[in-house]
Amino acid sequence: MPLDLARIKALCFDIDGTLSDTDDLYTQKVSRFIPKLLFRDNLHAARRLVMWIESPGNALLGMADTLGLDDEMAAVIDWFYRHRRQSARRFLLIPGVDDMLRRLHGQYPMAVVSAREERGTMRFLEQFDIVKYFDVIVTGLSAKHTKPYPDPVLLAAKGWMCRRGTA
Repeated sequence: MPLDLARIKALCFDIDGTLSDTDDLYTQKVSRFIPKLLFRDNLHAARRLVMWIESPGNALLGMADTLGLDDEMAAVIDWFYRHRRQSARRFLLIPGVDDMLRRLHGQYPMAVVSAREERGTMRFLEQFDIVKYFDVIVTGLSAKHTKPYPDPVLLAAKGWMCRRGTA
């Protein structure tokens, strides 16, 4: 089915895996701990490990959301990030993202819809000076339920309507 551009009214972007290459970043970090003697390609082994770990983590977050414990889970995650040894948090911008956002800016209302906490979301957007492209930013605790529920996207749409004065 061909893409009907006339039907597109707005664009929502996730951070992890869409704007930021978090899998590559985590793979780089994990690969340092994979013994080269045990694996021919420690980068490949690290990527497999990262992908394997993501599934239960995402399932756990989804379960907390379903049980109505997403606020508590987010508070635990936030506590962990605040109390861990501070390091210069690095992010990787997927190549071509800045150019794409610049070209789309003004053609469509655009939002970030992320399950990340607000501080990490803003740090990423500001590090690469791309916050200027977005009309609305929805983070993990902005809506009653986070992704995969539709609440964050509906909140972004409501934000667009409020900005246009049509809400």
